[in-house]
Amino acid sequence: MLNPCILVTLFGLSAATILDSFKDHGIVHEVYGEGRLVEEKEKCTTYKMELFDYINSLHTNEMTEMGKEMLKRRIYSSFEAVCKSFEVPIEQETSVKFGKINRPTLRFMDRFEIEWNAQKFERDLQSLFLENKIGNPFLNTIGNDSLLLAGSVSPQDFSQRTTIFPNKCNVDEMIIHAQLCFNISNNPQSGSVYALAHAGEFLADDAVFAYYEIPEFVLITAESVFPINLSQCKVVFGTYIYCFGTPSSDCDLKTLAGCPIYGRKAGDGFTFSRTFGTSGKIFATTNIEVDIFNNGTMTPVPAQIFTTHLHHDGNGVVTSVDITPVKQNTSIFPEIEDSTIAVLNGEESTHLYEAQQRGKPYLSHKRYDQTAWEAVRSFFGKYI
Repeated sequence: MLNPCILVTLFGLSAATILDSFKDHGIVHEVYGEGRLVEEKEKCTTYKMELFDYINSLHTNEMTEMGKEMLKRRIYSSFEAVCKSFEVPIEQETSVKFGKINRPTLRFMDRFEIEWNAQKFERDLQSLFLENKIGNPFLNTIGNDSLLLAGSVSPQDFSQRTTIFPNKCNVDEMIIHAQLCFNISNNPQSGSVYALAHAGEFLADDAVFAYYEIPEFVLITAESVFPINLSQCKVVFGTYIYCFGTPSSDCDLKTLAGCPIYGRKAGDGFTFSRTFGTSGKIFATTNIEVDIFNNGTMTPVPAQIFTTHLHHDGNGVVTSVDITPVKQNTSIFPEIEDSTIAVLNGEESTHLYEAQQRGKPYLSHKRYDQTAWEAVRSFFGKYI
């Protein structure tokens, strides 16, 4: 068995090699955290978690009927509030009518039990959403069918084997519709999640800006690069990012083969920005200053191509911005033909294609599908 330190070193070297290839091909990157790729069809299934058994286990024996009715209303209200606070969609809101009850008419013990039970329910539900585990308070909701599904022998074993990801809440029926995954901590496809963007470059004396369109987020493991859709990822315990499935892509990020190329007309006064990560942008400009915040405030630029990363306070107000120039060592694009430059505009990107003429590559807005004879003639043309 390999020493864990050796495994870490091997992963570090492999990841470093991939990141070096990114740099060589003009890809800027930003690490987000540790991640795992979960094969959804193999590891997960839909799951319906009913909460009535949990609610019925709450201590209400000494409460009056009015107190129980008041607690019921608080439970429904809390369930809806917790789901919304975790941005879990509400499938069906409660139909329970919240009529007015005169609190002074409630006994002291009723008011105490209402507050105690309601707060317990809220804490337990928040823990479920935060930890993605069906813990001890909800173990009585796990039936035999669920145990068989997970191959578990007890509710405690079920809790250890599974991870739950709530998808939507049916408040009226007190049901959480979720995705239940099994033993995903043992998934071998683990690594780091990165945000990516291709820097692009200016061509033809700044007349054109060209760039590759690549996946915005990837998971880099010890051997591979997997494109991911961040909206289909979940953060567990605030540490690991679990991503479900990979979008289909012909783009090889190690070589940029199969990645589509786009171009825009540049020239004087050109500024073009794209999304980079969740709170950043990547700019390309021929100006000496740019309105980064779209509020009329001009900021000097450190280079023709640079990235920005905004920092916010707890209220979402921007407190600072990091501006980082993108260094480019060599050009990765061939020359662009004059007829293509003539049809480009600065307001929208045009799909460009790589072609060859007499063995010399060039960029064109026309797609040339060479026949076998044309390919041979193009190859030998460079010797003529």
